[in-house]
Amino acid sequence: MLRSGLDMANPVQRTLHLWMTRPHNADMRRFVVFAVLLSLPAGAQSPDGSFPALEPMALPFRERFTDRVPVSGRFLVGLMVMNGAAPPSGEGLATGRLRVSRPSDGPTEPLCIRATIQDGRYTAENAYAPPTAAGWVPLAWPTAYAAALSTVPMREVAALATLGPCSSHNLAIVPVTTSPVAEGTMPNLVALANTRGAATWAALRDPVAGGPAIRRVRCIRLEEGNRVAFDARCLLGPFPAGLARLELRLEQQSRDGTGTEVVEQATLHLPALTP
Repeated sequence: MLRSGLDMANPVQRTLHLWMTRPHNADMRRFVVFAVLLSLPAGAQSPDGSFPALEPMALPFRERFTDRVPVSGRFLVGLMVMNGAAPPSGEGLATGRLRVSRPSDGPTEPLCIRATIQDGRYTAENAYAPPTAAGWVPLAWPTAYAAALSTVPMREVAALATLGPCSSHNLAIVPVTTSPVAEGTMPNLVALANTRGAATWAALRDPVAGGPAIRRVRCIRLEEGNRVAFDARCLLGPFPAGLARLELRLEQQSRDGTGTEVVEQATLHLPALTP
């Protein structure tokens, strides 16, 4: 990838680079730029063609792939939606593999999409405009590491979508799914956590009514793969009916051993799955 953002592996963009770096008169350069821009695609399309994919708000795409894995202090690594209790199938993190839905309570902030793979070697963090349509809208994923990611099992991918810019520490979350949720099915929430080996529970509460947890589950330690970025899956079950928001807490054994303490807390905006 050039500093200008042109992809030399792309024949159209390579032609643009060659023409722009050779000595031509100004009129000829304007003609070439206009012709090449007309030939570029207007936007990525989801594999099934159901929605145009949401594009990142800025390029170059912010990502890294390295064997020098940074240590993360985040407990909550992903908040995903699945059709059932089984992890997602298939391989390859690419355009259309991650999808988001417009929050039912209608916030209009940009979405910061963070994604990582279980062994921690790949991370990405990019801002997207919020979806305006109901239903699960695919995300464009213009990665420079398509070959390396093509063999990564989707069960080893964690994604976290937060409201607001990526520079914010806001933990207002919109769920992400790795495939369209089948119509008429009740989607299941799954939190992916970096527990650091400690016993961890995930709890959902009504932030308005308060009171005890609607649901509280113990997170299941993962046994396969190199568990660096996350090491547990918390199966939170179907969306509670009639709520637009939930409070999500991750709890671990307290230091004195007498109970549990909250190590991460977030507001979960449930998706608008109908117009």
